[in-house]
Order: sequence, then structure tokens, then C-alpha cells
Amino acid sequence: MVLPEKEKIQDRLSGNIVLSSLSRKPGEAVLASTQYITGIFESHSVYANSDLNILSTDTRDAFNIFKVGGTRIFIYINGEYQILGMPSLFVMHYNGSDWYYKINDDVIKISDDANSSNHQLSLRFESLKHKQYDILVATQINSQTLGAEYQYAFDNDTVKISPDPQQLMAEKMPDLGYKADFSNHDGGQIDLSDEKMVFNQDLEFPTNQVIAKYHDVTNFTVQTGIFSDNLRLEDQDETRQAHAKNINDLLKSFHLATNNSGKKDLVERTNLILPWFAHDALVHLMSPHGLEQFSGAAWGTRDVSQGPTELFLATEHYDEVRKIITNVYSHQFVENGNWPQWFMFDQYSGIYADESHGDVIIWPMKVVADCLAVTNDVTILQERLPYMSHETQNMTNKDEKLIDHLVKQINYIENNFLYDTAVSAYGDGDWDDTLQPADASQKQEMASTWTEELTIEVFRKMAHVLEKGSELQERCAALADRMYEDFKKYFMQADTLPGFIKMNSNHEVQPIIYPGDQKTGINYRLLPLSQGVLSQVLTGPEVRNALQIIKENLLYADGVRLMDRPAQYHGGVSKIFKRAEQSANFGREIGLLYVHAHIRYAEAIAANGDKNEAWRLRDLVNPINLTDRVPNADIRQANVYFSSSDADFDTRYEAQEQYNQLAKQSVNVKGGWRLYSSGPGIFIGALLQSIMTLRESGKNNTLPFDSDVYITMD
Repeated sequence: MVLPEKEKIQDRLSGNIVLSSLSRKPGEAVLASTQYITGIFESHSVYANSDLNILSTDTRDAFNIFKVGGTRIFIYINGEYQILGMPSLFVMHYNGSDWYYKINDDVIKISDDANSSNHQLSLRFESLKHKQYDILVATQINSQTLGAEYQYAFDNDTVKISPDPQQLMAEKMPDLGYKADFSNHDGGQIDLSDEKMVFNQDLEFPTNQVIAKYHDVTNFTVQTGIFSDNLRLEDQDETRQAHAKNINDLLKSFHLATNNSGKKDLVERTNLILPWFAHDALVHLMSPHGLEQFSGAAWGTRDVSQGPTELFLATEHYDEVRKIITNVYSHQFVENGNWPQWFMFDQYSGIYADESHGDVIIWPMKVVADCLAVTNDVTILQERLPYMSHETQNMTNKDEKLIDHLVKQINYIENNFLYDTAVSAYGDGDWDDTLQPADASQKQEMASTWTEELTIEVFRKMAHVLEKGSELQERCAALADRMYEDFKKYFMQADTLPGFIKMNSNHEVQPIIYPGDQKTGINYRLLPLSQGVLSQVLTGPEVRNALQIIKENLLYADGVRLMDRPAQYHGGVSKIFKRAEQSANFGREIGLLYVHAHIRYAEAIAANGDKNEAWRLRDLVNPINLTDRVPNADIRQANVYFSSSDADFDTRYEAQEQYNQLAKQSVNVKGGWRLYSSGPGIFIGALLQSIMTLRESGKNNTLPFDSDVYITMD
């Protein structure tokens, strides 16, 4: 049978996550809601912890087959209630959206906005021809987080919803509950109840919906917020302008201009996407979850040390970086000096991962080094901070200076060297956590080339930014030298850096992922090669060799891939690498083009002096009119960060058998998970600091590599 050629389609609903208030303070609670083009006006509405405090359900149905999740609107036409689904026109803003429906001789406009001055959502219905309709507004309550015994309190046109007293939410945030006011409407009466209003009976399987039934209305507004806030209706235009200004202020009014017609599209694309990526970066920091990754609520120790930190450093918001540092170091384990892979940074701080990858230990120190490098504010080293106790799962009463936390951190790194070398043990993985060892014993026998490079870089930078001759400065300098010598000895035994090494007690080394590797079948791994350049562990001819290997073996039309072929799939049975051999989905890191790593490669190209090529590579991450630059790219939402570019293979077996077709562009590539990632912050930081080399605020700067493109920035 011959299958028809796949058409270019978008198989994900266009959508956005909106945040209330204008806060950019790391760790501060906000109200969030998710909106989708198909008439899902509010879903996953949640204040503060985005996993455990959820008011309304989300939708996990990419084709909008199920019509219950979140908030939906039904309009009575032709003798029946019909759901408002796909609109005639959909317009997104940073804090809300507009849906326009052409119905007979009328146009219905639905708008939904997150407020700017309080934690509230404002859902508006309007007949542009001022016609009257009977309307149902239905919101499904999330009984998983609020509990099966959550409580309604109906009062005229208002409903209050409180969590089950037995729920963790009620214990950790006893004053938190939600309320919705339906009273603001122009027209007849309103009935407010649960789903019995529609079904006229008790259901065997309740749908947990709050139903508002409007009679003969031309317009109405539903205001939803938290108990502690007074509901108030903001002017919509002013609210949207306030959110837009907040994004602009975050980016310091960054703007590109050119008189060169050949670069006009590139400049315009960049100006358009940066505010949206800044918005996505704020969602990642303030309310961690995404359009596909519904759960979140935590800071990944590695992730928060990259995206938010690099965004704030690049835009000179140093107070926010300081807050990240103090928050992260307050979650360091008092018992051993390490961190969990992720931790909840709010009232639920006792919830965190039980393990962490081998590179996680170094990332908080990198934030301190990067911050000191640009601020020279060494007072932060004297700030007293608590620890997290892994034993009690609570913050300690004991606090110590940040500099003491750093010493404890370094002690952990030294205590986890392989044997008597200065080579860090692999632990539970590195950045590409699909490559966790299947054999647990390998955690203390393997080492990641990438982690080793990163650690050397951070120790060198710490030695540079600390007071010369101080005990900590000398210790960092000595460790950097020791690790570099052992790096040359154990990792640089061939022309190409291996992905990993395995070492026995006699210091005999076996490379893993290298040209001719018979065990994995994989020849090249991106991360050691690009990070070797960025960390300046490689020099001169070594840099040129590494970049040439990447260009010849890993660079595709849509970007650079993590390895030259996927890990072997054996039906989900792990033999070498855990997740890479278990996942049936050929996407994200499994699919090998993870955008975050692609941006790092662009930085490596910039570090080698080719700023124009670095900007071209960075532009492959910009989804605006992407098919003009990547002919085999599927259509994708153009105002949101996508975390991967996934080859459109139907199965893992097809992917490994036909992987060479990807280089020929005979396989389409799709946008992966959207919005929730450290990538948007990394993108902005890389653009401003690595590619455009903007180190200080200034106006009318000219790009050092392209004299006909100009920058303005407050």
C-alpha cells in the first residue's frame, strides 16, 4: 500500500497562557489561565502553585473533541444551545484574547483578559449588533486538586468555591479559595447553579460544572478571582496596554532598525517575536506549566539558573537575579550540599525531586559567577540563607552566609569525583536526561563530557570574579586547573570528544558515543562539542575541528541535532540509556532537535567570531514565517516558543530506519511542546549578550558584525 504524502498541518491548538498582575518578582504568586482558539476561553485557571491549586480543568485534547474542560459558552440559536467553538477570527494579546463569531447577521465577540492590578480574569460577551441571546456559561471545576468534597457557596449572582478541608491546598493555603461574579450583564435575569440546571438530575458520574444561564442578554462580564482580592473591572484597553508596557520595560524597549531592504524581514521578525518570548519566559518563571506540559509548579534547578537568569542579566534586572540566587540557595540540602532536580518554591517547598543529575550541582554557582561578573556586588556573598533538610523536608532554622553555601557546594563536587581523579561522576544524568544510564551501577562509573566542561568553566569564572587571594578564589582556581588536566587526560584521547566516558578503579577509560562506537551505534554528540567551545576548554584547531564535526554531521535545515542518530529502540526495553530507549514518542530530546541546545550552538558559533551565521541559526528558532526558511517545516503557531523541532516519523522504528531521510528534507518537521521552557529566556540572553554583544545599556548602538542594522535600548 502506498500512503499519500503527508500534508503540512498544525496538529496543536493555537493558544496562550495569561498571567494576572505585572509582577516579575521571582517566586511571587500570580493567577494564570490557558486560552485556546477553539472556544476554550479559560482552562487550567490557577493561583500560585500551578499543580496543586487549580480551579478549572485543562484540556488535553488537541482536536477539541471533548467539550467539557475549562470554561465554554453555549448560545441558543435555532431552537437549541450551540457551543461557540472555532471562531471566524482569533486575536491574541499578552494577557488575553478575542474570539469573533459570525452568526447570521450578527457578530459575537468574546474577550478574556487577565487583570493588571489584581489577580482576576475578566470574561466578556458582546453582541456587536446589540441583539439579545440566551447564553450558558459552563466551567468545569478541577476536583482533583480542590478535592471531591470541594464546597460551593452560591449568593445571588456570585459563587465561591472552597477546597475540600482534607486537601493539601487547604492545609498549605487555608485562606485560598476562588470566586466568580456573574452579575455584570445587560439584559434579563440570570440563573446560577451546578450541572443539575442542564441535566435536571443527579449524574452517576458528575461533571463538576458551575453553570450560569443568562436570559435575553446583549452583553455580560464574568469576573473570576481569589478570596483575598476585591473583584473589580478594569478598562480593557488600559489593561492590555499595561501588560504590553510591562513586557517592553522588561526588554528595556529593545528595538532593531535597518535601511537595508534585504534584512528588513529578519529585523521585523526579531522585533515581533522578542516580546512574545519574553512573555513565555515570565510564564516559565512565575507559573511553571505549558500548553502541552500541564503539570509544572516547580523550578528546575538547572532551568531557573538559565532562562530567567540569562534574561534578567541581559536586560540588567539584577534585583530579580539576586532573588533567584537567594531562593535557589535556600533549597540546598543541608545534609550534603546538593540540590534536587526540581523543587517547589512556594508554600509547598517540602515537595521536590528525590534525585538530581550530575550537572545540577554546578548550575547555582554559575548564576552567582555570572551575576558577580556584571554587578561586582560581592555583598550578596554575606547574605544569610537557610538550607532545606532532606531528612525533615523543611527549611532549617539554621542559616549561613552564601559564601558558606558555596563551600558546601564545592565539598559535594569534590566528594563525588570518580576515584581519586578530578572527574565528576555522571550521577542520574546530565542535561539530556533521556541518556540516563540503564544500569544504576554506571552512575558512579560514567562521566559526562559536557558536565565536566561546564564545571571547569564555572570554576574558572568564580576564580576570576572572587577577591584575588581569598581562600575560596584560590580553591576554585586550583579545582579548575585539576579538572582541566584530567579532562585532557581522560576525555581528549581522540580527535573527537566522546559523549561520555566510563572509568574503572584502575583509571582505564572506555569512551561512549564516539566515531565507530559499536555499543550505541551513535558517533557524535552535540553537547560536548558546542560546550567545549563555549567553556573555552577547546582552543585553536580543537575549536575548528569541533565546529566542523557539528556542521558535517549534526546540522540540518531546521537546526542542529543532539546526536547523529537516535538511540536504538527495542520496544521500550532499556539496555544502555533509560528514557531514550523507553519512550515511544519521537519528539523533544528523543527526536534530537531540542531548541535550547540549538541556541547554545548558535552561541558557540558567535564565540568563534561568525556573528552573521549565529544570527541565521538563531532565526531558525523564530516561528514567524518559518516555512520560508525551512521548506520541510509544518505550519506552527507563530507567536510562541516551541521547545523542539520533531521529525514527523510515525514510530520509533520508522525513525531509526529512515533517519537519513531527514537530512534530505523529505520528512516534515513539527513544532514540539510550546511555551514552558527555559529556552525563551536563553534565546533573549543569547541574542543580546552572545550574538549582539550588548554588555551595557546604551542607545543607537550599531551591531558589531553588521553595520546597517541598528539597536535602540533604554
